[in-house]
Amino acid sequence: FEKATSVKVDNIEIDNKLFVQNNTLYAIGAEIEVYDITGRLLANGANSVVLDNISVSAVLIVKTSYDGTSFVTKVVNR
Repeated sequence: FEKATSVKVDNIEIDNKLFVQNNTLYAIGAEIEVYDITGRLLANGANSVVLDNISVSAVLIVKTSYDGTSFVTKVVNR
């Protein structure tokens, strides 16, 4: 996996392709998997994932796959 390098928590924009808006994580054109810090799969989907049942103070591991390339990003929701 490659690690995404930029995280901007204020607008909740992560590396310009991954962002959160209204409790939904978007990664347009990607398959998304959201894990908790223990590796348990919390949600998955294509293009977007609703984060309703995920703790607001959670540390999340987000795996996105674009055209066969996977990226893993650690997201700290404060």
